[in-house]
Amino acid sequence: MSWQKPARIGVAIVGLASALAVYLMMGERKVAPAPQPIAKSNPKAIVETEGSVINRFIRTRKDFEITGTDVLTSYYEDGTKKLTGNPLIFIIHKGESRTVQIEGREARISQDENSFELQGPVKLLDSDGFWLKTDQARVNRVDSIAHVPGAATFGKGRMTGSGVGCSYDQMHEVLLIGQQARIKTVDSAGKPVMEMAAGSGMLDRAQHLLTLDSSVHVVRNDETIDTDLANGRLSVNNDVVTYVELHGNARVAGGASIDAMNARDIALDYAEDGKSLEAVKMAGSAALAMKGEGGKQGLQIAGDTVDLALAADGMLTSAVARNHVRLDLPAVADAPPRSITAQTLDGTGQAGKGLTMALFTGGITFVEQALPAKAAPADNKAGQRTARAQKLEATLASDAVTAATFTGDATFEETGLKGCAERLDYQPQKNSLALTGATTGGNPIVADEQVAIEGESIDVGLETRKMNARGAVRSSRPGTQRCRPSSQRPAGEQGASNLPRLLKADAPIMIRALSLEYDSRTGLAKYTGSSSKPVALDQEDTSIGAEIIVIDQTKGDLTATGGAVSRLMLDNKITTGLAYEIRYSDQRRLITYVSAPKMKSGDVSLKGPDNTLSAGGIELGLAAKENTLEQLHAERNVRLTDKLHTVRGGSTLDYSTKSDEYEVKGDGTTPVIVVSKDGEQCRQSTGHLITFGKNNSKNVTIKGGEIRQAKTEPSSSACTPSTR
Repeated sequence: MSWQKPARIGVAIVGLASALAVYLMMGERKVAPAPQPIAKSNPKAIVETEGSVINRFIRTRKDFEITGTDVLTSYYEDGTKKLTGNPLIFIIHKGESRTVQIEGREARISQDENSFELQGPVKLLDSDGFWLKTDQARVNRVDSIAHVPGAATFGKGRMTGSGVGCSYDQMHEVLLIGQQARIKTVDSAGKPVMEMAAGSGMLDRAQHLLTLDSSVHVVRNDETIDTDLANGRLSVNNDVVTYVELHGNARVAGGASIDAMNARDIALDYAEDGKSLEAVKMAGSAALAMKGEGGKQGLQIAGDTVDLALAADGMLTSAVARNHVRLDLPAVADAPPRSITAQTLDGTGQAGKGLTMALFTGGITFVEQALPAKAAPADNKAGQRTARAQKLEATLASDAVTAATFTGDATFEETGLKGCAERLDYQPQKNSLALTGATTGGNPIVADEQVAIEGESIDVGLETRKMNARGAVRSSRPGTQRCRPSSQRPAGEQGASNLPRLLKADAPIMIRALSLEYDSRTGLAKYTGSSSKPVALDQEDTSIGAEIIVIDQTKGDLTATGGAVSRLMLDNKITTGLAYEIRYSDQRRLITYVSAPKMKSGDVSLKGPDNTLSAGGIELGLAAKENTLEQLHAERNVRLTDKLHTVRGGSTLDYSTKSDEYEVKGDGTTPVIVVSKDGEQCRQSTGHLITFGKNNSKNVTIKGGEIRQAKTEPSSSACTPSTR
């Protein structure tokens, strides 16, 4: 077609023009420059990667992974790797649910990828909450142990710690602290509960154990603990110390109720929250000191071993000690300090009260320091009380003994007094002592400086020195060799000791009775028997018997009542007397034989080697210094028989050694009859008042008085003694 040809010419022209334009624009061809090399952070690395994540699997289980922020991995010709990150994170998988994460800034990994050297700050975090921080660490994946050459801190929950030169066994969950071990626990409010320091340590998280070694020092609230080695048991979360064993020179000072504890080894058992101490076990020269009321010194316990249990308020609920046991009780209120030594101690107590009961066995020695006496000078004023036995049961209140029972050949002694029996019951608050039970040595016995008293049972007032003895009572003066006090009170404090001068001061006296009441202060002793078993007093040739004998050592008097019998050495001759009551007055030097109150007829008598005297009552007046007769008086139905005379019908009879004469007086109705013997002959005298010589049958004086006829006449029949 006519238009197509011009069109083809136009396209050709445009194409040529375009080609020419391109050519003109390109000009001459230039050579391209060589590419620039990539800059590496470590020139020795053969390969570096950025932002990589490394995962390692054992079969289908992920073994570990490496991740982090800005991670740079450098590979070296020897097969090792270096990783850096901000932070760099290693995650080690321990089973299905547990992981250990380690953070750092730099890590060098061995060729076999089993050893890691990390630079810090480094932080290890176990999935159960345990963490450890340090500046550098080395981790070996073969044994799963992380080694920390420098300082490190660690913790879990309410427990934190630090140390130098540590290693952490991830497989067994054991942290070793090589030097400067420090552990701290706090309560739920963050308040410190326990702070521990030692030369080295070990934390076994799997077994919940903590070990501290070398110069161990622990501060727990107000309590300070020091020892050579300590083993602690932790709570399930390993953040609370619930049990501590101290080994080697163990010492505990301070605390809510305990002042100090010392032993070779000490075990401390705390409540689950670690706050309160519940039990203690000590071994090897163990010693405990408790705090008393108001912060004062409390009781102290020592022994080869000592085991304790405590209430929540810190008071003792149990105390068990063995071998070389000693309990020291402080002075409290009106109670003096006391100490008890034995081979065993088993004590029980209550919250708010402390020890309330204590049982001791084996070689017991009880020592009580005496308080000043409150009463008379004869009371116990100085020295100490000491008891010995094989067994002691004591009741306690506020660190004071309120009652004590000693058994097993028991003895009790204070200055100037000693008691011996199978059983002794001591009541300190009442100042009383009760003795019962015989020993191989005999019945219970109590002795003071002057007298020893035996009986089946004896009660003693220790402050008043009053004694009551019952059953087969025997008292001896001076005391026997058995159960004698080792010390004496000053003479002025021993009480009255005026022995009746009817008895010899330098000869032993034995008195037997069914019971005895004795007051050491006044020297008043009342011996009681019965009609079938009367009281018996014996001293050489002298004896007195009666249902009751009372000796008053203040006055020196003696009274025997009820079927009284006396056997006295008078004028170096034995004189026997019978009466309802025999009374001796030391001041008057007078012996009185008294008939029964309701008896009107004569029922007292005296019998010597050469004479017999019977009457309603008889009085003997003795010389001031010797037991020799000076005067004699008898009254009511007087009857006398001697070698030369027989007297009857007398109302009164008087005799004086000065005149050596008898004077017999009638009652005004019945005449006095005196029969005098002169050889084979007898002479009878009758009258109202007759006086005659004791040793002379011829000198007889007769007065008639109201009698119609006074006379004297020979009488052979009168030589036969009257039976009236």
